[in-house]
Amino acid sequence: MFQKKKQIKITIFLLLTIIFISQFSLFTLAKTEVYFSLYDNPQKAIIKNINQAEAFINIAMYIFTDREIAIPLVKARERGVKVRLYLDQDQVDYKYSQSRFLVQKGIKTRISTNNYIMHNKFAIIDNRILLTGSYNCTFSANNRNDENLMVIDDPEIIEIFQNQFEKLWFNKYSPERTKQLYKIAKIDFLPTSPAPAKPEDKLKTYSKAIEAYKQTIRINPDDAIAYCNLGFAYDQLGFHEDAREAYIQAIRIDPDYAEAHYSLGVAYLLIKDRDSALNEYKILKELDINLANELFDLIY
Repeated sequence: MFQKKKQIKITIFLLLTIIFISQFSLFTLAKTEVYFSLYDNPQKAIIKNINQAEAFINIAMYIFTDREIAIPLVKARERGVKVRLYLDQDQVDYKYSQSRFLVQKGIKTRISTNNYIMHNKFAIIDNRILLTGSYNCTFSANNRNDENLMVIDDPEIIEIFQNQFEKLWFNKYSPERTKQLYKIAKIDFLPTSPAPAKPEDKLKTYSKAIEAYKQTIRINPDDAIAYCNLGFAYDQLGFHEDAREAYIQAIRIDPDYAEAHYSLGVAYLLIKDRDSALNEYKILKELDINLANELFDLIY
């Protein structure tokens, strides 16, 4: 009897130890790198992370005048990375803004509805890295001002910023200001699709992206954005049925997720299910009229 009690105590102790170690390990996975301008060259850290992007880059930036950061974004797009840029209203016609250059290079760009200042400065890369701080994408931020940049890989914090980006992109987007930007850049308002990557590069890029999103989902099974991005990666490789299932799961988690409904509508069209695509259009009309109109044009 004494021996059994001793064994039970040892077993409980071992289980508690394993649980503690597991929780501690998960906690230590997340880390933050901090860079200060004039000391640590934040620009270099930004460019390094852009160059490592495999699936998508979402940027909300108050001022964007640094060509040395703009060029790696263009190269990322050229290798098949989905790049979205959300800017303050002053970037439409500000003399030194890179907005026109980026639009001309095919970067999908939207302008804020905020009549005062859209003062966010952050970027999410592949749902695995967040860049944020006081740092604007400008020459002065790196070479004259006292600024800071944080590089964060905490999934919970990244999810919060990603959700905020989606709100800005879909709910605080000015078609009028965006059209003005495209007009000044002498580009049709609807951006063209990314330049096709080489087949072998595309397979490698999106296969890695699929594994990254699956890992994110394992950590947080209720991450609707990860499911939506997983669907996009499947679509890029032609796995439209898998993409459809991923989009459906994203909508189960967040029924009002407009981009997931749009992507699901496109996926239905790709598998020649026009009626289901039309149903997604009807839902989208209540969520995001601009996306609904884009899907309507594809259906008809």
